[in-house]
Amino acid sequence: MTEVGAQELEKFTAGERFAVDPNAVEKELAAVWQAAGQSSEDAHPVTRACLWNVIIHIEERPEQKIRSRLDLSAVVRGLPRYLASRALILKTKPGDNPEIQSWISANCILDGGGGKLVCSEEITLESAGDGWQHLPPLVRALLVPGIPTAVVLTGVPQDEEHVSKSLMQIADRVVTHTAACATPRAFEFARGLKAGRSLLDLGWTSQTELRQSIASMFDKVSSPIAIDRVEGKAAPQFAGDLALAFGWIAACLGAIDITQANVLSKRVHTEHGDIGFSSQIAESQAGIEIAFYSDSSPRSVCIEADGSVVIQDGEDVIRRNGSHIDEAQLLARTLLTPPGGLQYQHALHWARRLYP
Repeated sequence: MTEVGAQELEKFTAGERFAVDPNAVEKELAAVWQAAGQSSEDAHPVTRACLWNVIIHIEERPEQKIRSRLDLSAVVRGLPRYLASRALILKTKPGDNPEIQSWISANCILDGGGGKLVCSEEITLESAGDGWQHLPPLVRALLVPGIPTAVVLTGVPQDEEHVSKSLMQIADRVVTHTAACATPRAFEFARGLKAGRSLLDLGWTSQTELRQSIASMFDKVSSPIAIDRVEGKAAPQFAGDLALAFGWIAACLGAIDITQANVLSKRVHTEHGDIGFSSQIAESQAGIEIAFYSDSSPRSVCIEADGSVVIQDGEDVIRRNGSHIDEAQLLARTLLTPPGGLQYQHALHWARRLYP
């Protein structure tokens, strides 16, 4: 692609991928931006912006990878609307060809004034078989210096997945989505990361409003409420989200142990007594609903599919309009949020035990 004309530049800024030599990625990108600076034919001047290096590893081995429901292609395309970055997409798959293939493209948006096209670079590296060994050093060479680096994991790395483990060594932040991985192993993995590495969780960020809504129900109560049981309902794809919410609730209630009561419910033991936790996973459930039962009127919080929040406290019902955000915005918000800290670690611990 070394020769960059007006037509190539237009296709590049429109998101079309161009194959390049893996050892000449920076050279090819420099040629593109040089051409953009010299072009006078475009209606909108083109500039690039970058505040983060965002590395996304996609392992194309379903039998060896526990995947999340995260739509990575949509995340990469949409991220520049919220956070300028250089996205490095790493794809590894079985095969005998150790050669690395690479492509470059850009995801662009018009600035607030509508006059300038602001672009974030996207670099795709693909390897087969043992070719993965070339990826970590190549990624290091392609990181923009002087800005933070995040590694976004699409699932739970297995022991043999050396790519993800190597990438985590160069990351300032590791981003996962424990609630979307559809396995309690995700919570174990997140808790097992070394303390010196900043862990960010898309699932934890997405539940901010849910935690705030639950807390608001009890903040206005003048005297402590003895909760007898907690019931949760969720669609199958949100089973992990329910488990993470249950983990946070159990931590807030002072859980010290959990035992199995029966097939559908568990007992959370606290210093003040036992509390029953039960889960109902059903296709008919659109969002997540959590209800609290005590001697007084039941209280519940429901997060609907459109992000709307319905809080029911006895006969009082409060409905808040949906504030649903797309996955790219969720990632941007997560990167700009401090790590969850001790409260998040406790929630992960109990979430694994309470997984439905």
